[in-house]
Amino acid sequence: RSDSLDVQSVDGDGVDGEAGAPGSDYLGHEFRGVSVAYVNNQLLSEVAKAGLSRDAKVYEIEAKVIRKKGEKVKCPRDGRPGAAYVDCVHGAGHASLANFMLSYTWGYAVGDIADTLRHYCRDAQLNPHRTYVWICCLCINQHRVKEQQKAGKVIPFEEFQKAFGDRVAGIGQIVAMMSPWRDPAYLKRVWCDFEMYSATTLWPKGEIDSKVAIAMPPREAQDFREALVEGGVGEVWKALGAVDVEKAEASVPEDKARILKLIRDGPGFHGLNAAVATRLQAWIVQASEGYLHERLSDSDGRDVELAKLGEAVGVLLKQVGHLKRSAHALEAALRIREQTNTVRDSDGANLLRNMGVVKAERGDPDGAMRDFERALDIRKATHSLCTGDGA
Repeated sequence: RSDSLDVQSVDGDGVDGEAGAPGSDYLGHEFRGVSVAYVNNQLLSEVAKAGLSRDAKVYEIEAKVIRKKGEKVKCPRDGRPGAAYVDCVHGAGHASLANFMLSYTWGYAVGDIADTLRHYCRDAQLNPHRTYVWICCLCINQHRVKEQQKAGKVIPFEEFQKAFGDRVAGIGQIVAMMSPWRDPAYLKRVWCDFEMYSATTLWPKGEIDSKVAIAMPPREAQDFREALVEGGVGEVWKALGAVDVEKAEASVPEDKARILKLIRDGPGFHGLNAAVATRLQAWIVQASEGYLHERLSDSDGRDVELAKLGEAVGVLLKQVGHLKRSAHALEAALRIREQTNTVRDSDGANLLRNMGVVKAERGDPDGAMRDFERALDIRKATHSLCTGDGA
């Protein structure tokens, strides 16, 4: 986003009431988005033709690619020259009513955005040719934004807030792009925090899980997976502890002050930090468990690194209260260690101890005691009882 209060004024029905009419592919509709396939193919092709790379930030492609596409096109929303990028896109599988809105920052690379959207569709089992995303840089008429900036016009915050709230409610789902996962730039932009705030206040608590999703570029997801195996859950939870919306920034200081006041008077900073952390936690659990299942399905059961992953995911699931799923992950790890004869070492003892803890919490004290006793025997045999792990 441009991190300003400039906003396009749209009539949801478009010019002459034609938006959304049969055969129009909703041209001019305020909730019209581009397909994920279009972003990955056509948009990236246009970026390359403009002499820019997929590493170019959104603000770097805005003039040469986004605004340029519609500079000679009559806007179907107000009938004036200069159209939004989305209103220059036509054809089946290219543009239609958005299935979700992408919450992101203009400081992200366009290639990362495309990759994130593609992998989100893959993980959610969505057809990228029939999944449409509302992205502010493509779906707000940037020609009008520049006109307003040039004229020194500032849209009242209350008007922007209402327009944004109507858009979120109308589209019905938000996908928040977090990158890098260790220190998301998303959380450092006050406008992104405002969007997350809007989501947490718009929908009932029980619906937020289905309305707000977290997505990351595939390379970030891979880095996360490696950290999970190498560093365990400690490094993963460290990322959650860094959430602090009060430290977020905006290019317009007045915007930051008004949004932070909105949050302070609403859920409060602690409340919003907790809400964001909860969404990150849900993504971390989903991504971790999904990766484990993927690796298990492709494994011959003799990969010790996979046993470490299984234990890490099991501990992660235990910490968020999914005890049954935690037990399954830990049992898979134990099976691998038994097949590779790696149970009777320090790592095997740790695994058995974690299995015992989960069984105890699930109401199986006898099973827990058996695991604890096996872990104790291994500690004695390996002379590791007096170590930090054996204590």
